[in-house]
Amino acid sequence: MTKLEEGCKAAIMSYANEEMQRNAALFGEHLEYVTWVLRLFRDEYHHQRIIGNTEFVVPDYIDEYLASMKPF
Repeated sequence: MTKLEEGCKAAIMSYANEEMQRNAALFGEHLEYVTWVLRLFRDEYHHQRIIGNTEFVVPDYIDEYLASMKPF
């Protein structure tokens, strides 16, 4: 696993940990938030891979957007 992949996975877990993702899948709890986390980070990972980044960096706009919709 590359530093880019590891960094992206760590970032996802910092916004929506495994328990939150599981609860979203099983019970729909915070489903919209978890879906946005996964979509935004997946797209950002691909963007950073294409431009040649070797370490994943969470852009400010993603951090601010997710902070504004955080369900807790």
